[in-house]
Amino acid sequence: MLIEFFSINATDSEAKHLKLLYRDFPKYYVWDSQMQTWTKIKRNDSDIEKPMEEASTYRMPSELRRLFATLLHYCKPSNPRKMFETYYEHMLEDFRKTQSELNMSEEQILHKVLQGINDTLESLGKYINEYHLVPFKYITSNSERFTRDSL
Repeated sequence: MLIEFFSINATDSEAKHLKLLYRDFPKYYVWDSQMQTWTKIKRNDSDIEKPMEEASTYRMPSELRRLFATLLHYCKPSNPRKMFETYYEHMLEDFRKTQSELNMSEEQILHKVLQGINDTLESLGKYINEYHLVPFKYITSNSERFTRDSL
């Protein structure tokens, strides 16, 4: 088992990225005694979505955007776009309320939601474009964001 632990850490990109100690390895991999190898634990996206589902009933949209970004970063759902589409309406409710006051278009609301998610991801060292949540490239740099907001 120990030799395979070193082998997986040398060959598996996720194991390399996680830099796990041997004692923490079973949280992410399970030992297959027949095959004599470590196998990634398969995580069901419904387990990942459960916190979003629960939080969407009583949390503020800004908190949902932060939670969504945190789940993207740490839990790595298999279909982030589907998860985004499922909870998008909950994450935009605060912008929807001000939409009529500020004459915001649906596209502007989408960009505000993406900006909120991206702000949290940036604090975690990631960017929203890495997750392909929308079919276009989201503008992430501050200068580009300023230019877009000025228009």
